[in-house]
Amino acid sequence: MARTSIFRLAEIYGIKIFWEDVHGFVSPDIDGWADTRDGIIHLDRSIRGTRQGKCVAAEEVGHCLYPPTANHITYHSNRYWDMTHYQRDLLRVAAVKDERRARLWATRWEIPDEDFSEFFRQGPHEWHEWLDRFQVVGWFMELKIGFMREKQPFKWWLVTGEYGVTR
Repeated sequence: MARTSIFRLAEIYGIKIFWEDVHGFVSPDIDGWADTRDGIIHLDRSIRGTRQGKCVAAEEVGHCLYPPTANHITYHSNRYWDMTHYQRDLLRVAAVKDERRARLWATRWEIPDEDFSEFFRQGPHEWHEWLDRFQVVGWFMELKIGFMREKQPFKWWLVTGEYGVTR
């Protein structure tokens, strides 16, 4: 059975995706962001049709499906620096949890645990084989491996067949 693409899933959930100049408008380091209240995702047009675009879209859909806690946006604003150290620490923890929740969902959607485990058992595989098998980019696969290691600890060399990851 064919897997539903992240873009089709967004459409099913009524999440709108706009391809824009996010790099010029927000930052060259940010490929996308989500307005979770309105169910709108803004992705940079330079990543359209790429693995990076798919991975960023998956994370942003995760944010829409699991909206951040109240005041999360403050973490990304100047008001964050007007807070006490204690308030900033609490907000930072909440923001990290929000990011983790969206990334966990995204990696499970694009790389289901069962598929990861099956490919793992067939290995070891070189790094590029992992990326090609799941059509993702390095940072996304590293997130997935981290989440899988939380369930069942294993060594990197068991994934790639080498000590250290080659990219």
